[in-house]
Amino acid sequence: MQQRTIDLSNSDNWRLVWEQLIIAQRVVINPEKQHHPIPAIKMPVQLESPIFVVLVENQQAKSTWRFAGVVTQLVSTGIIDFGGSNDVEVTSRKLWLNRVSLYIFSRITTSFSLKFYIPHWFEEVSITVWEYLGNYDDTTEELIKQIRDENLTRIEEKLDDISTYGGN
Repeated sequence: MQQRTIDLSNSDNWRLVWEQLIIAQRVVINPEKQHHPIPAIKMPVQLESPIFVVLVENQQAKSTWRFAGVVTQLVSTGIIDFGGSNDVEVTSRKLWLNRVSLYIFSRITTSFSLKFYIPHWFEEVSITVWEYLGNYDDTTEELIKQIRDENLTRIEEKLDDISTYGGN
């Protein structure tokens, strides 16, 4: 079986979907504590492709910082809980600071959103998301199609053999 590849290097296959600069709220009461942690950020845009790229930047980051939090796939279920949300967190991956990171999530629904959890020590963060628009095939779906097609052909041949057996 030939494995398909995707063309990540073609800039025409990418679309900027969302970018946001988030700045932590300053603390007024306690001078020792400089800011409140940045709350979880839900991206207000739906992605259709399970392949996307995220760039997390922090201009105030120390040179030793590498970790930039967690990105989580949010899937809408249609079930509303007590808080009024119908989103379920499905898959989570680490975010890396000041570098473009490629993510490939399972294709379990036609569209999904992302939620970002940023480390509490970040005073600001800039998040940029690009979605892959090029052709791709889920290898699981491709294998199922291949097995189905091969077995269907074999079964049809057997049925033809049976129907012609005995000279009919």
